[in-house]
Amino acid sequence: MESIHTVNEIEWINNHLQSNGLIDMEQVQCISSFSLLWNLFEGHVCGQNASIRNFENITKNLDEKGLLVRKDFDIYLSYYRDRYVSGGKMKSIFNGLRFRPNDRKDLVENVLLGKDDNLSNIVLSLLIIVYRLKNNLFHGIKSLYNINDQLDNFRKANRILMKIVELAKI
Repeated sequence: MESIHTVNEIEWINNHLQSNGLIDMEQVQCISSFSLLWNLFEGHVCGQNASIRNFENITKNLDEKGLLVRKDFDIYLSYYRDRYVSGGKMKSIFNGLRFRPNDRKDLVENVLLGKDDNLSNIVLSLLIIVYRLKNNLFHGIKSLYNINDQLDNFRKANRILMKIVELAKI
């Protein structure tokens, strides 16, 4: 039985990008998992409509049911704070998320800077970051040339999606 991702596909991508070894199986697995997890999340949790407004409703609903637990999200908040904040200010890399006007950038900044400690807003901000990663990847904004720098982002994003899908099933 042929592997879902054959070496030939990876070789083709690397050759097309004219860089040997640019993408390896670990990266392919992580991004493939992200794609499948996003599909599950958008289909089963968002009712085929991923939007910031929908994320707000989801997090509010989970919070009202008492299903959001801070310790479940602290590791992800810490990771993205370390990635995007330094010395109490947003790092320039944060702009790489390419927020659109209605993406609640101010909320995400306030959460990452520790100015907003509301659990529902923390989870919403994490979902918005995942949403920006998804849009940047699927719409060709995240270059495959720097996908290595994004691997930990997508690992964390995968775990966030898994947690929200689990909570929404309860």
